[in-house]
Amino acid sequence: MDRVLTSLLSAPSLLGAASPTPSPAVKAEDVSPGTVGFIVTALLAVVTILLIVSMARKIRRVRYREQVRQEFEGPDEPLEERPRRGRR
Repeated sequence: MDRVLTSLLSAPSLLGAASPTPSPAVKAEDVSPGTVGFIVTALLAVVTILLIVSMARKIRRVRYREQVRQEFEGPDEPLEERPRRGRR
């Protein structure tokens, strides 16, 4: 068991594992998103906020309409015996 564990732990060093330090050939400017990345991220944030506000308005409107409908029809009357009101 110890021989297997030792051989497994030494295998990466035998295969020439990559060094953990980054290569000096890559410049910091090449891997950063830059101005274009910032603009795209900012636009996505603004669009997301606008969509959330719009969704909240629509949900509020649906809830309000349901509340008004229930007040208009009255919760005490059963559905079968309730007279037809409103638009047809």
